[in-house]
Formats: sequence, structure tokens, C-alpha cells
Amino acid sequence: MNLKRTVLVLLAASAVIMSLSQCAKVVSPTGGPKDTLAPVMLKSNPAIYSTNFKAEKIVLTFNEYVKLKDQQKEFLVSPPLKNNPETRIKGKSVEITLKDTLLENTTYSVYFGNSIVDNNEGNPLKRFVYPFSTGSKLDTMAFAGTVINALSLEPIEGIMVHLYANHSDSIPFKSRPSQIARTNKNGEFTFYNIAAKDYKIFALKDDNSNYLFDQESETIAFSDSIVKSSSLTPVTLNDTVKTKMTFSITLNAFNEKSQKQVLADYKRESTHKFRLSFNKTVEGNIILKPLYIKHNNSWFIKEYVTAGKDTIDYWITDAAISKFDTISVQLSYLKTDSLGVLRGQTDTLKLRFTPKSKSANEGKKGLFGLGSDEEEVIKKETLKITTSVKKNGDAIIEKPFDIDFNIPLANINKDFITLKDISDSTNIENYTLLMDSLNPRLYHLNHNWETDKRYSIEMLPGAFIGLDGLENDTISFGFKGANPENYGIIFLTVTGTNKPVIAQLYDSSKKLVAEQKGVANEKITFTYLSPGKYRIKVIEDTNSNGLWDTGWYIKGIQPERVVFFTDPKTKGEINIRANWENEISVTFK
Repeated sequence: MNLKRTVLVLLAASAVIMSLSQCAKVVSPTGGPKDTLAPVMLKSNPAIYSTNFKAEKIVLTFNEYVKLKDQQKEFLVSPPLKNNPETRIKGKSVEITLKDTLLENTTYSVYFGNSIVDNNEGNPLKRFVYPFSTGSKLDTMAFAGTVINALSLEPIEGIMVHLYANHSDSIPFKSRPSQIARTNKNGEFTFYNIAAKDYKIFALKDDNSNYLFDQESETIAFSDSIVKSSSLTPVTLNDTVKTKMTFSITLNAFNEKSQKQVLADYKRESTHKFRLSFNKTVEGNIILKPLYIKHNNSWFIKEYVTAGKDTIDYWITDAAISKFDTISVQLSYLKTDSLGVLRGQTDTLKLRFTPKSKSANEGKKGLFGLGSDEEEVIKKETLKITTSVKKNGDAIIEKPFDIDFNIPLANINKDFITLKDISDSTNIENYTLLMDSLNPRLYHLNHNWETDKRYSIEMLPGAFIGLDGLENDTISFGFKGANPENYGIIFLTVTGTNKPVIAQLYDSSKKLVAEQKGVANEKITFTYLSPGKYRIKVIEDTNSNGLWDTGWYIKGIQPERVVFFTDPKTKGEINIRANWENEISVTFK
């Protein structure tokens, strides 16, 4: 009995202890509002807006623990320093150690952008600037603008914008700027605490980080006019988190086309083709002569790869030349010398083609050459063909049926091509098949297609034979003449310019589907548009060359203007419906 009583007492005591331990358990608090407040600067040493600044270190202290985020693209000191300051976090403070000797009587702005964030939630202190002056007064003017891509009109992030107190045209090539700023993701830039002066403005994607426009590849933008001091905005000294400004200017950024004519690259991509790439549209004649090989004057045919005609493919038609893996060719052309003058130049090019190595098992027929049920079937190589009209598709009235080959043709045998009118099963003989004037791989099959009439085409092996000796595989399918009622139309009017224009139509995937050249104030028509959503871009073709041209800074030439059709309701989209006409107007402002 005593033993039983003792056991019961121990069990009861254990239960009480366990109950008390549960009651005493510490549980983390739940709920409560999420911290959405940005850090607040409590003090700075030296004080913000200091004059007669002589310190080598700046300490900014905040009301909570902070960290620096995206410092490389947010942090900036203007005017620019030769050596980047060293920044580090120490508790609730940000320390900036200056490594340069500062200019006298100069206002500096340390731009943090949105890089200072709290340690827990990452709430940013937006557009934070710490200004100070090494002189007795602080400059208090501001200026803002945007930088966009001149062709796409999309904002450019991270490009540097320079202000120069010196207005010489050559200053971007020679000297560091008086002030700098960097664009944000919206292409916006703002200068704070600058002097009340007139400035030259220039934007530069500074590939080598020397603040000079000294590489042709660097993206630039410039203004035709000087930024006047009257267009600057005063800012108050107690505005530590700078508010957004009115964007007074838009700079159109571009990459200059090289003005020097030189051979940029050459390569032999196959036995039958080599490519010459120049860094501008070629002026003058290009003369090519194979060395050590007998040849005739028509040993190649030429294809312009780019619309600017700066890249050219040469297709070798002479089998006596193409059979060699390496050929030496003498090239004579006009080359720009150091004085900017075109002079005759002769080079010898060694054009080498290296065939791709075959894998160890390629071409084998299985064990001992007897074949295997599991081996892959080796397909016979054939000439590759793409047609503009697809199986069961539409042939657009008054437009050719285009046939595109992967290599120019050595021979066409029309006896192996059958074009048929299915309605009465008669063969059509009165079609023409003509090579394109610019692309030797493209042929146009012309016929007067009739609305909703059914057709078929059959191209048997041997109908087309390429320069490499390969012939086409059998191609056979049916199609019909397009019915205009199944398509939409756009009538476009362009105003605000007296120059020729290039109107481009893009589908919902941003693919260029049609292009028309025209003049302002006269209708430009896009017909046979499949139902769907489209966008329109118009280029002002100032020099009437049918292309969009970039600017040329030293000549003061801006890139050719571009405008998109815009509509606030549709965000610029044009909804094309079948058998529907759309009247659209676009204005250059």
C-alpha cells in the first residue's frame, strides 16, 4: 500500500511539473504591421550641406541598421572623381572614405540613388543625395531629363549623362565633364546642386570608364542646343531626399555608324561561300581575284546580307575553285586612311574552310556493317527550300509565290515543276520563275492568282539543283487564291514632316511583317493583314535612302526621327479584323 501511494504521488507531481512547463513556454509574438518605412538619417559628419569641406571621411548615421544594395549602379559622386570612394557599413552608419584631392570652391553631390535600404525589410531611402562644398557657398540648382533609344524609343538605364561648362564640340573627346548623373530604369536622370551656368549636355555609355567619348562602339546622345541657366530649377537645402524634377529634355541615344571604310572581318563559311564585312556601306568597287587558280570573270555571285550593304556574301560558282579547302584571293578596294581620305588598298586574303569533324559512329551501318534495327536511318542530304505560301495557305492576289533556297542554284528544270488549277485539273503554263535582283537565293513564281480558286504545286527531285550539287526533295501541296474579305486593311496617314517616310508594321510578337515607303500627307496602305494585333512605327527618311540612319555627333547630325502610333485606350495596339478597314494617323511632333 505504501509503495502504491508513493507511485501515485510521483505521477501526480510529474503531471503538475509538465503543466507548469507548458504554461511557462515562451512563444514568439505573431502578427503586427509590416515595416514599410525607409531609414531616416539622424545625423551626418560633416553635416550635410557643409561648406569649406575638408574631411576625408563622411559618416551618415540612421535610425536603424542599414545596408547598401545595387551600389555599383546607384552610387555616384559628381563632379567625377579619379578614384572611387570606399564605402562600408558600420552598425547604423554608412561610411564614405574619399581617396581624391577635391577641387577648390566646388560643390560635390554624393548620389546614393535607392541604394540605402533597411536591414530587415529592404525598404529603400529613395533618391538620397549628400551635397557639400569645398568653397564658401553651395550651388543650389537642379536639372532633369530622360535618355531613350533613338530607334525603339525605349528608356535606357545606366547610361551616364555629362554636363560641360565648356561648350566646345570637341569637349566630349578631350575632357572629363563638369557634372555627371546616371539614368534609372525609366531612363530618367537628375542633376542636383549644380552651379547656375549654361551647360553643354552629352550622354555616354562609357565602355572604358574614362568619361571620354573615345570608342566608336560607345552609345551616345547629344542635344542640338545648350542647356541655359534659365532652364535650371532651384532646390531647397533641407530637401535631403530629393523629389522628382520636371524632365526638361529628352536625349535620343544611338551608336554612330563608322565613317571609316575598312575591311572589318572575312571568313569562309562553306566550300561555296565566303563573307566580307565592312564597317560601313561600301563606296567604290570591290575587285576579287583568286591567286594561283585559273578562273573566269564570273567565278562568283554576290549577295548583300544587310540592308546597309556593308556585309556581302560571295557564292563561288566555279567548281575548280570551290573544291579547295583553302584559297588565296587578292582583294582591291577603297580604304579610309589616317586623314579620312579613301585610297586604293590591295590585300591578300587566305580563305580557309574547315569541315566539321564527323563523330566516330557517324555513317556506320551497325556491327560489321550488316545493319541494325536500332540504328538511326541516315537521311540523304537535299537542297533546303522554304516557300512563302504554305500547305493549304493563301497566295496573295498580285503578289508572287516566293521560293527561298539555302544556296544559289546551278540549274532549274521546269519540266519537274507542275502548277495546277485544281478546279479543272489543268496545268498552268503561263507562270514565270525569276531570281530576285538582290538575293540570288530567292526566286519569285508569278501568276495571276484568283480569289478562292484552288491550286496545287509539285516540285520533283531535280527541279532545282544547288551550287553544291544537291537537289530538292519532292515538295507537293495545295493552296488557294486569297479572299480579301478574310483580311483587314490599314490606311495610314503621316503628318508633321515633309520628308519621305518608312512605315513598318509589327505583329504581337514584335516581328516585322510589312514595310511600306511613302510620303507625308498621302495614304500608305497595308493590305491582306491577317486578323490580330499590330503596332506601327514610322521612320522619317531624311536622306531618302530607305533605311533608318543613326546620328553623327561631330557633324551635329541627329539620328533620323521615329514615331509610334499611340492610343491611350489600346496602348498603341491596332486590332485588325477580317473585312475591316482601319484609318490610322501618326504625327511627328
